[in-house]
Amino acid sequence: HTLALTDDGQLYGWGCNIQHRMGIKKEGDKFKPTLISFFKDYIVEKVSVGMSHSLVIASPKDNRSKKMVFSLGKEEEVFDHYGITEEESKDMEIIITHLKTFDHLEPYMVEAGNRTSFVAFKGDKLPSSEVGVHEGTKCEVTGESPIKGIIHFYKDEEKKLHVLSEAGYKKAKDTLPAVVFATKYPIKNLESKKFPKIKEIDLLVNKDETVHETYPHYITNLKVGDKPLTRLELTETEFHNSNTSDLDPLIFYRISRPLSKGKDLPVMNLPDYFKQTKQKGLTIELSPDYSYIKNEKIIEKAKDTHKEIYEQVVKFPVQCDRELLEALEKHIKDNDLNFDETNSSKIEIVPSSLTFKSKKIKGLPDKAKQQRINALLKYNEYFLKTIPYVLLDEETLTQMATSRDTNREKLNELFIIGKGLAFSSIKHKYIKNIVNNLPCNWDQPECKIKRRK
Repeated sequence: HTLALTDDGQLYGWGCNIQHRMGIKKEGDKFKPTLISFFKDYIVEKVSVGMSHSLVIASPKDNRSKKMVFSLGKEEEVFDHYGITEEESKDMEIIITHLKTFDHLEPYMVEAGNRTSFVAFKGDKLPSSEVGVHEGTKCEVTGESPIKGIIHFYKDEEKKLHVLSEAGYKKAKDTLPAVVFATKYPIKNLESKKFPKIKEIDLLVNKDETVHETYPHYITNLKVGDKPLTRLELTETEFHNSNTSDLDPLIFYRISRPLSKGKDLPVMNLPDYFKQTKQKGLTIELSPDYSYIKNEKIIEKAKDTHKEIYEQVVKFPVQCDRELLEALEKHIKDNDLNFDETNSSKIEIVPSSLTFKSKKIKGLPDKAKQQRINALLKYNEYFLKTIPYVLLDEETLTQMATSRDTNREKLNELFIIGKGLAFSSIKHKYIKNIVNNLPCNWDQPECKIKRRK
């Protein structure tokens, strides 16, 4: 199926509408662009089509600053990628769902896949930031009701429930019991839930022993059925700030002093407090790869440095080069020194650690050999770094092969001239780099190799 946006933010669809994937109530194929009437009061800004559903970011016409996420489609008992519950999937009257989970954030991109959905947001907030609305709770200090965000709670000797909002916690934290509970996710019917009874005298060190400046700490000791969960221990600041553990509904013990030696907090079973779903959180870290982006400044710097190091290298007796290169490569390999982009600048090798056969190189002063070793290591370091910026196409190679004059101002030609002083492992890396980027034709899985002698 296909979706298209008009200049004024209206949405049209055509193609297959099985499972209402275009947001049109009547299933079946649409052979002409058809207006998706649900969005007549919205300005649609972003859209993405998946295998069997679609995602949309739209703003109400009377509130353009509000960004709302919608999923289009419905399939009974198949619901995760629509962002709905199993119960909601049974209501076939609603085929476009407003995903209210994201209303407090600013979405700017959606991507629909094969029963997968992704939403990206502006700003530094996690999707879980301030997501908790604890229905039926009231802060006994500030009066806030319902409480949003983090809550601290505990039951006293008379089994009365005490609940504090974030603002209430800041005012009352010095008067709280030594052990209380804290969570960022709503627990339905909180008052009726049973929590472990804690006697601080049995678990915590004596409060008169030492002043513990880093406390309170927030600790989890949780399981899901028979499966224990990874234990977390956070400082007060870490807990109150957004962190990766916010994606999961967790309950923390907030303890004002360290645990006594050999003591531990009771294990809580999460399904006793939260309803289990099949939905999962995903954290993605993106690192841009600039290897194949042409950057003239980097090329210029690499060219100048390459030329400077090359000039130092060629002053050494040519007949000793091959043996010295082989000795260096053998030493690097035997000692697992890993000569790559990360480690090449850290490697140091002295002449006494190398084994030479010829009398000529043995007879050279150690200072001359050390200078040459340093120059070769540095040269190969820069040679390695030039690989992503060297493109040796057929035209360039032909021109270099037929020309009598060498242009040392071009990085490509410097690369060819200098490859005789490069480690074999680096040359193999360059060849692999070229091979991995060859175009593939699966109808004719072969390639012709042209090689100059």
